[in-house]
Parts: sequence; structure tokens; C-alpha cells
Amino acid sequence: MVLIVVSAVFVLAVLAAGLSLRLTAIRSTSMRPALLEGDYVVVNRLARKFRRGDIVLFRFPTENPEHSVCGEKPYGKQYIKRVIGLPGEELEIRDRAVYVDGKRIEGAMGVVQRERIPSIKMPEGSYFVMGDNRARSCDSRVWGALPGKYTLGRAEFTIYPPDRRDRLVRQFLP
Repeated sequence: MVLIVVSAVFVLAVLAAGLSLRLTAIRSTSMRPALLEGDYVVVNRLARKFRRGDIVLFRFPTENPEHSVCGEKPYGKQYIKRVIGLPGEELEIRDRAVYVDGKRIEGAMGVVQRERIPSIKMPEGSYFVMGDNRARSCDSRVWGALPGKYTLGRAEFTIYPPDRRDRLVRQFLP
């Protein structure tokens, strides 16, 4: 009887984990150096509220299959980027830096190459996301805020390749 109960608990735990976690392959250079092409990350599909610095998996925010941006038609495709601006915040890019509510974001997360984006207010429930490899990332600087309804979860840690396994994604802020 105990074996049956333990087996049932194990099966339920595996099912619950399968419903809340997802394995995602990194296929571009836009998140270098935190995530490399060929890395596999575990994504928490239950996460729906994000903090600055979180890495989120999302479906490109368009309902138009013919929409073209950055040389491709991204309808239905999945992307992974870092959260820079939160709902309700005022964001501006100037002087090669990111400012949120008038304060410069310190460290590499707040650095950009040459863009200038006038002050914009993030709509409620939306995020400003950018790839860590700013020069190779098509992100909110191009297509605007990411509405929360398109998010699929938060990247938690790298699981493959073995030499990069167990890396907590958040600890590698650029």
C-alpha cells in the first residue's frame, strides 16, 4: 500500500513539473554572453510577473502573420530577452544609457550602443525587453513594449551543455 501511495505521489510530481516547466533551446546570439546558441534553459511557465533583469520567453507580439520586422516575419515565433522596463515605468535611452523613471540603470544592463529613444511610459501589464547582445538583438527598441499576454515564462537556469549546467540565469546579469 505504501508503495502505491509513493508511486502515485511521484507520478503527480512529475506531471506537475511537466505542466509548469519547459525546456527551451537558445537558437540565436541575441542573449550572449548570458545564453549561448545551443544552450538549453528551463523555463518556469507559471511565472507571469517579472522583475528587471529576468529573462523571459515570449511569443512575438503580433497577431498579423504578414507583419515583418528586422528582416523576418516573426508571427508565432518564440524569443527570449531580458526585462529592462516594468509596467508603469517611464523609460528613455540617451547618451548610450538606459534611464528608468529618470534614473540611470547601472552596470551593463543599462548600456546601449548608440540608440536614442525618447521617454516612453510602459503600458500596464507590458515590459520593455532587450537582448544582452545589443548589437544583434531585435527587441523593444525596434517593436515597442511586450504585452504580458505574450509571455510564456521566465528562464530559471541552464541545463545543457554540461559545462554550463546549473547556472542560474539571473546571476549572470550583463
